[in-house]
Parts: sequence; C-alpha cells; structure tokens
Amino acid sequence: MNGAVFTQRWRQPLRQVLWVLGLWACVFGLALEGVGCAKAQVDLAGAQSAGDESTMALVAIAVDFHKKADLALAEGRREDARKEMEELLGVCERYQVRTVEGWDVKFDAATRLARLHLEDNNLPAAEVAAQRGLAGAEEAPPTLFHGYLLQTLADVKEKQDDPRGSVENHTRAIQVFKGVLDAQRGGLPPRESDGGTP
Repeated sequence: MNGAVFTQRWRQPLRQVLWVLGLWACVFGLALEGVGCAKAQVDLAGAQSAGDESTMALVAIAVDFHKKADLALAEGRREDARKEMEELLGVCERYQVRTVEGWDVKFDAATRLARLHLEDNNLPAAEVAAQRGLAGAEEAPPTLFHGYLLQTLADVKEKQDDPRGSVENHTRAIQVFKGVLDAQRGGLPPRESDGGTP
C-alpha cells in the first residue's frame, strides 16, 4: 500500500477525534473558569490555553467546515469539499489565531485542501494550498499537523518531478517532528540508548 495513502487513511479519523476533543476541552475549560474553579489545563496537540475564546471559536468553525467537506465527499461533490477547505483556510488567514491550536487548524485545512487537489492531479493548486498553509509558519511551534503539511508539500514536489524539492520538504518535516519529540522530552538531549542522534 502507498505510504501516503496509508498515512492519510489513519489520520482522517484521528483528525475528527482531535477536533471534537479539542472543542470539548475548550468548552470545559471555560466552564471551569466561569464557576471560579482553577483554570483547566488541557494537553491536547500542544494546547496552550483551553480558555482562549478565539481558539475555541476557530476550532468550532473547523469542526463545521470539516464536517461539511466530509458530507460533500460522501455525496461525490469534490468541488464543494474543496470550497469548504478553501473557506476554512481563508478564515484562518483572516483571523490569524496564533495559538498552537490556531496554527494546527490552518495547517490541517491546508493539508486537506492540498491532498484533495493532489488526488485530482491538480498539482499547481495543491502547491498553492500547501504554501498558503505554511505562510508565516516560521513563527509556529513544532506540531504534528505542521509536519503533515510539509510531508504533503513533499508529495506534491515529487509528483512535479522535483526530487530536490521533495527531499527538502521531507527534511523540513523531520525537523518539525524532532521538535515535537524534543518538546515532549522537555528539551533534554537524547539518551545514549536512543542512539545519541538528536
């Protein structure tokens, strides 16, 4: 089985679970603050603040757009599904919610839009979608969704017969994923048992 296809298959249900859990976590965090309890600490995809209303609103919007895209695809309306992701990406660009979850909403929307174009062999549109998602990403923290978007751009470059561009973006993805691992370890250097490779 093609590796990209396999990755996309298992990541699709994961994305849906993350957005639902993320929305629940944000709402739950605000509820706790409203009754005077200690602020809820949510560790979901690198969450910074469960009580951030802008983040909560953007995650809620993402749930709606992804669901509408799912329904469109189920009915064979691929163009409508692309339009849903285009609109979600536009929302991200307009409001620029610069929390970890805010970045991930943007990265995920761009990844899905690029993949839709890639599946239709519209390589120029796929690259544009990926690059839109990566705009300003040098300010973003390393997250899984950031890495997935770079992998998608690498796949686009490969289909464009640009092996150098593909390798470059796979290398960027590796660095992002290493950043995720480093963050999980608290920035500690790798153990000797890990092979000593950062």
